[in-house]
Amino acid sequence: MKRISRPLDTRGTILALERLYSMAQDLGIDPMLHLEEVGLLSSDEAPAGALANTRMRGLLAGFHERV
Repeated sequence: MKRISRPLDTRGTILALERLYSMAQDLGIDPMLHLEEVGLLSSDEAPAGALANTRMRGLLAGFHERV
């Protein structure tokens, strides 16, 4: 996997998570349990910018609905 050398914005984070989700499934790993656990630890604050309604906690908890 290519190393990311700069911080990701929300869109970049979503794209990276989609790739990780797909890779995990290809390896027979159910990524939802892990995403939900991390989601519980994640911020529920709205970020600034175009995707201001996309809170990381909700994004991770409902990620399987996006893929």
